[in-house]
Amino acid sequence: MKILFGKSSLGWKKLPSKPGFISGKIFSNEFISLPWFTYPAISQLLRWSLTDQVIVEYGSGSSTKFFCDQDTKFVYSQEDNPQWFDYVKKTIANAKNIKYKLAKSKSEYVFSPADLNKIKPSIILIDGSHRADCATSTLEYILSIPNSKSPALIILDNSDWFKKPYEILLRLNQYIAIDFYGYGPYNTYSWCTTFFVNSSSFASEALFKSNKSIAAPAINGINTTLSADA
Repeated sequence: MKILFGKSSLGWKKLPSKPGFISGKIFSNEFISLPWFTYPAISQLLRWSLTDQVIVEYGSGSSTKFFCDQDTKFVYSQEDNPQWFDYVKKTIANAKNIKYKLAKSKSEYVFSPADLNKIKPSIILIDGSHRADCATSTLEYILSIPNSKSPALIILDNSDWFKKPYEILLRLNQYIAIDFYGYGPYNTYSWCTTFFVNSSSFASEALFKSNKSIAAPAINGINTTLSADA
């Protein structure tokens, strides 16, 4: 799968007057919204099946639009910046599979382990405020339930900056941490998006069922087909 970028340039400045995020064009000419992760992380995520996944998202943005467009079962997205909340809300105005909340305090922003147990997320994204607290609540929730019922995937973006939440999530012995370093949309610098993967939960069976056995074309790579013996 190759993603081609059009007029959008790298470098985050101010909010555009027209709501929207960077989109990518794949070989089928279908445009998709891109999450604000590193390109290697995006490439891997696009190889998995997000259909019917339940997402908890701390920090909204282009990933919110991406998850809503991927036929996920439901997205619970938490935001604490009023201006950004209003902007993102316009980009997902037609989405029916999301509960988008503007939190006015940390206690409203961070789901408690009991809250997470009611939601039963299969994917948790930590990419906003209070990341250490979000990681701690995630840890406590997962340790309180059987491994088979644990989320299949936890995503920590900017993990090269946020050491504490990374160290907290490393305590989940049943998860494998995979660091995706590289460039990504918007920014002119590289960073790291980390996937904490649990391949033994029930949720992982649905998430990983479409994982391809061969490598997909690289983002911004060369579209070419070599002979079988190359």
